[in-house]
Amino acid sequence: MAWPASSFPTSLDSITDKVDNVDDIMAADVNGCYDCIEKIQAKLGVDGSAVTSSIDYLLKNASSANPGHRHTLAQGATDVTATAAEVNLIDGSVAGTAVANKALVLGASKNVDTLTVATLASTTATLTTANITTLNIGGVQVTSSAAELNLIDGSSAGTAVASKALVLGASKNVDTLTIATLASTTATLTTANITTLNLGGVAVARSATAINNACNDVDHGDITVSATGATWTIDAGVITEGKLGASAVAQAKLKTTAGEISLGITTELTESYTYYGSNGVSTYLPGGSYGFWPQFKKIDSSYAGVIGGSLTLSFTTTLITSYASCVALNGSASGLSQPSTCYIYVLQRYVTSSGEVNWVFFLRDKTTKQIKARWYSSDHPCFGNGGNPELLPHPFVPDETEEVICFTMTDEEIESIKEGGKNRSLLQIMSEDYEIDEQSDPVWPDKEVTVGLPEGHNWKAGEEVRPIKKKIPKPVDVLYRKLKRK
Repeated sequence: MAWPASSFPTSLDSITDKVDNVDDIMAADVNGCYDCIEKIQAKLGVDGSAVTSSIDYLLKNASSANPGHRHTLAQGATDVTATAAEVNLIDGSVAGTAVANKALVLGASKNVDTLTVATLASTTATLTTANITTLNIGGVQVTSSAAELNLIDGSSAGTAVASKALVLGASKNVDTLTIATLASTTATLTTANITTLNLGGVAVARSATAINNACNDVDHGDITVSATGATWTIDAGVITEGKLGASAVAQAKLKTTAGEISLGITTELTESYTYYGSNGVSTYLPGGSYGFWPQFKKIDSSYAGVIGGSLTLSFTTTLITSYASCVALNGSASGLSQPSTCYIYVLQRYVTSSGEVNWVFFLRDKTTKQIKARWYSSDHPCFGNGGNPELLPHPFVPDETEEVICFTMTDEEIESIKEGGKNRSLLQIMSEDYEIDEQSDPVWPDKEVTVGLPEGHNWKAGEEVRPIKKKIPKPVDVLYRKLKRK
């Protein structure tokens, strides 16, 4: 039987051995053998074979496809893509032990002995046991030691735990706290259970009950303390005259103000060829019964040759039925060579609690329009002079040849006039720098002003004093104008 044609590589050839002296070796046998060799050579391929089905191409050509030179793993497995260097990282690794420059292989309990981590990026990482040299959180290095961090372990919010960090509760509270020394003087303890309290290094020996009785909302005889201890009120009527020391209340502590009156005296030529003048006016002193003894001064005109001037102060009677400080001012002056005018000023200081409106009154001759007297105070003339503005609407007692003019001013207007004073009094500035604005028609003030203090009041410390206030009606026989600069 001749050698059949080779079926390789589709299938393996089935070859029957030849027996010497039995089988004849024919040409077909040799050709069949050659056919098999040729097909084996074609399957292997020559060096650098370009035949894609040859083993040489599949194993050596970089363009060969699976299974190719990358080797195909078992069914369902994944190709190994690691390089030799990467695979070698496993060489020398020890399970559970960190080895430098080798892959980390965890131990049986997912453990590793010592691990140095530059940055622990994951915020969800859980370290069961870690030996960490440097810990960074959010890029910031944690400088606390392990012992310091462990002070938090076991802390309970709102409860003081021995040898652990104090964590306040939701209301910034803590149950019981023992403090050896409370150093801060601004500390506020809402509720505190204090065993020993030291103030300024001295132990407070009084009990909490005794301290509460001494400081909180308790009547201590003459003094009542508020619930917070912030307000201490002296009871009404307990400070008597006998409890005040000599000179305990200085005059400077009284609230006072000053009113002013001026009297103008103009000299005229007499039959004896000398110049002489006199003037007199009845008026009410500012402040009335609350006033001190008045003071006086005289101002001569700059060009006059006045050689003498006098003032007589006497008390006079008026038509009002209440007590009042009404005086008669009479002055005279004489000069040698020419007519002149001098002014005599009366300053009355008095105790006040008001000052709502500044009042100015002029007394002048109806015919000549010459100003005979001026009056100023921050209180109405009836203040301290009976307190009735209808009985005392102005400070003068004019006759039928005289008229009264009233001006009211704010504190700002008064200060504006005083600014140009140059050591002159208010009425002196008005007489020298201001004149009546005859065309003005201001609005009469409609506010209540103080006209006196209550009679029969218990003038003891702690007693509230309510001044008597009234609206001042506009007098029908008084002109109401404004002043203007000359």
